[in-house]
Amino acid sequence: MLLAAVAACGGNSSSPAAPTQTPPSQTGGTFTLTSPAGADGGTLGVGSDGPQAAYQPPCSQGPGAKLYTFTLYALSASPSLPVPANQVTGAVLSSAIATITLGSASLRLNYTRPL
Repeated sequence: MLLAAVAACGGNSSSPAAPTQTPPSQTGGTFTLTSPAGADGGTLGVGSDGPQAAYQPPCSQGPGAKLYTFTLYALSASPSLPVPANQVTGAVLSSAIATITLGSASLRLNYTRPL
């Protein structure tokens, strides 16, 4: 599947549509992690616009298609993070949500940045 241009760098930063599964009834919140292929989940909110805990669209570099995985997590509570927001990595976040994750769904999308 292809990532819509509006959800990528240069678009209007709209996040892609979430997978259409019913979340578990105990869901108290959700979180989406975007990972480029081969990465550990990257750094939460640290993108080309600077650190922020918000959706930052993929901004692929170099020629050709890039694969991104968007994973939506259903959480029973808000995670407690052991470091400041600008230091949260995919590994830190994965550890913080491990015991409060009720379920997850992933969507893998390709995107080729226009020249």
